[in-house]
Amino acid sequence: MKSILLPLAFVLATQCGKAQVALVNDPSANKSLAISVAQGAQQVESGLAQLEYLKQAKASVSKVNKILYSVKEIEDTYEIQQQIIDKSINYLQTLEKTKLLSPQEMVNIASNYNGLIDKTIEISESLDKILSDDLFEMSDAERLAFIKEINQEMRGKQMDAEILYEKYLTVVQRRGISRMFRRSN
Repeated sequence: MKSILLPLAFVLATQCGKAQVALVNDPSANKSLAISVAQGAQQVESGLAQLEYLKQAKASVSKVNKILYSVKEIEDTYEIQQQIIDKSINYLQTLEKTKLLSPQEMVNIASNYNGLIDKTIEISESLDKILSDDLFEMSDAERLAFIKEINQEMRGKQMDAEILYEKYLTVVQRRGISRMFRRSN
C-alpha cells in the first residue's frame, strides 16, 4: 500500500504545480527525503486508524444515547402512571367532599377511575414484558418504538383522567349553581 501511495503522491504534487520534487543525486538528501516520506506515510496510517477508532466511538455513543433515551421514556411512563393514580384518588376525594353527588354517582365515578387505573396497569405490564428479553424477539429500534407507543398510550390515559374529572366537576358546578339559585328564590 505504501509503495502505491508514495509515487502517486509525488505525481499528483508535481503535476499540480504546487510542489516540486527535485531529483538530487545526493545520498544524504535522498535518505532525508525517504525518511520524510516514511514519516508522512506513518502519519497517514495513524490518522486512518484514529478515524476508524473515532467512528467506532461515535457508534458506541449513539447506542448509549438510544439506551438513555429509552430509559427516559420508561421512567416517564411509570411517572405518568403514578400521577394518574394519585390524581384519580385526589379527584374522587374532591368530588366526594362537594356532597353534590349521590352515593350511586360516586360509585359510578369510582368505577370509571378504577377502569382507568386498571388500563394503566395493563399498559405497564406490556412495558414490563417488552423489557424482558425472553418474551419478544425485537431489535433495539423496534423495542424503542414500542416503548414510545406505550408512553403515548399512558399519556392518553392521563388525558382521560383529566377529562373525567372535568366532566364530573362540571356536573358538580351546575348542581352548586342550581342550589344557589333555589336558595335565593
